[in-house]
Amino acid sequence: MNTLTATYRIVTPMFLGDADQKATEIRPPSVKGALRFWWRALNWGRFRAKASDDAAALRNLHEIEADLFGAAADEKNEKRGQSPFFIEVTHGIYERETGWPRNQTPSGYLGLGLFPMREHQQRESFKEEQDFTITLRFRDETNDERKRQIQDALIALNLFGGLGSRARRGFGSLALTHLNGVAYASKSKQDYAQQVKNLLSGYELSQYLPPFTAFSKQSCLVLFNTDRSARGAHIKLGNAYQQYRGQPSKLRGRIKAGFGLPLAGVSQERRASPLLMHIHPIGEMFQATALYMPAIFHPNWEKVHMYVVEDFLNIGERIAL
Repeated sequence: MNTLTATYRIVTPMFLGDADQKATEIRPPSVKGALRFWWRALNWGRFRAKASDDAAALRNLHEIEADLFGAAADEKNEKRGQSPFFIEVTHGIYERETGWPRNQTPSGYLGLGLFPMREHQQRESFKEEQDFTITLRFRDETNDERKRQIQDALIALNLFGGLGSRARRGFGSLALTHLNGVAYASKSKQDYAQQVKNLLSGYELSQYLPPFTAFSKQSCLVLFNTDRSARGAHIKLGNAYQQYRGQPSKLRGRIKAGFGLPLAGVSQERRASPLLMHIHPIGEMFQATALYMPAIFHPNWEKVHMYVVEDFLNIGERIAL
């Protein structure tokens, strides 16, 4: 099999723009970047298990990652270059939208920066319920194991992820409708949980906290509210998050750092949130989820209150990985 095809449906508005922040097209580099992220997250454990420490595991992981996804050649690696697969994205003429989310709303709380604040203009998005197809064509010499790993990254993108700005906050959530020509869907909550377990059963989860966002034995998946619309589920998730972390709550200052940096009035350093929010279609409903993937936080921070993040997860239903 030298070709993989995956058709995705946009579940929540996707803010994937060009240099002018206009939603013009879904480009292969954006897809490749997402697949690279999920490949790295899935495969970290097996590299860490074979290495003496994180530094050695990272060197080995980056070596294979460069071979699989491509990297610029240098003096030590003259043969590096193009990835062993090519990506083509096929889609129609998309319907676009401005005006969602609005400021001072639950979804707006999750999407700060997507709407007018001071001099910034409203971002344009691809509207939900539109499909596009990703076709990956592999070179003949690509082995089956590498193809399987890329297919698993496509599945992970469906189960947990999305594309575009604020994808970690549930915007641009994607769901597979077909994989290699076969219909793909989550028919029930149990079906969704089993798809997650089937995916991760082929990977080793490290007992150590990873140095970047990746699966480990500390990871978990949490199911929050459902709704008959994707935006409704996103609003409910945003409301739960805002009530716990925002102005209605008693959390203030440094204690909120575990949710990610920068943090107003505390630090301008950057650290991605360990929570990856996602809206997933299950049967006729839409399920709000959060994948928790804690990692070593930041070299300049000695103590971070991650129990605050874990307390938030207790609002939902945990799915063991």
